[in-house]
Amino acid sequence: MTRPAVPRLTRRMQRGILLIEVLVSAVIFAIGVLALIGLQGRMNKAQAEARDRADAAYLASELQARMWGDLRNLAEYNGCPTTYATCQEWRNKLAAVLPGSAGQTQSVTVSGNLVSIVLRWKTANGETRNYSTQTTIVAAQ
Repeated sequence: MTRPAVPRLTRRMQRGILLIEVLVSAVIFAIGVLALIGLQGRMNKAQAEARDRADAAYLASELQARMWGDLRNLAEYNGCPTTYATCQEWRNKLAAVLPGSAGQTQSVTVSGNLVSIVLRWKTANGETRNYSTQTTIVAAQ
């Protein structure tokens, strides 16, 4: 049995194929690099937002700890006025640690032993974020 004749590609017919292969691989590589750059940008944004949320949680927890240490003056924290020195220190720290909080309304409500804290801030792209927490503060018996 004989095999059918397969035409062989001559060098003249193959001219330019390698150049096309190189161009296609360069385009694929460039698309991959652009995808990695986009991923890096999104990752940086997510990291900044996570840092802001962690800072807000820390600051709210710190204010609660200050309240625990100052049970006799718990009612003074309602609204966290700037006239109360401890609140003013905390507000200064809030502005320093969470820069997007400037100009935002922060809510600290003390109703009996129930304490509610709502922190607001703006992200770098202008979106408003909130962190809220509630706790009950009772003196040890």
